[in-house]
Amino acid sequence: MKIDPNLTIGGVAPQKSNRPSGGPGAFEDMLSGIERKTVPDTVPMMPSTAVPTISPMTIKGLGMGEQAMELLDGYALALSDPAVSLKKLQPMVNELASLKEGLDKTVAALSDDDPLKGILKDVGSTLESEVLRFSRGDLLM
Repeated sequence: MKIDPNLTIGGVAPQKSNRPSGGPGAFEDMLSGIERKTVPDTVPMMPSTAVPTISPMTIKGLGMGEQAMELLDGYALALSDPAVSLKKLQPMVNELASLKEGLDKTVAALSDDDPLKGILKDVGSTLESEVLRFSRGDLLM
């Protein structure tokens, strides 16, 4: 088998058609005539939908929510480690409290119909409950 150096991989070479010599009423001629009649000259476009814009406060809220979840995960790991003392947890609890304050300001700036507002309120209440648990001494054994 001889390999053609000009051959493009994936390319399709045009083939010669061996069309039988049919008369003026051949099936292919009739089909192409119908095809030309059914194809419209213009193709209607789908109406474009406006892309909703995301407010900067929503983006800030998403970032703060993610930061709060990561901090809560780290706090849970520290609580489960018996080698971590309460003194070592204090800076983490302070960070939880400051994040809660920032989260409250962000939630207040979000619109009432924003679904993120409810989620961030729940995250904020979790942050506050962990700070209160630590402050009350619930973690003392």
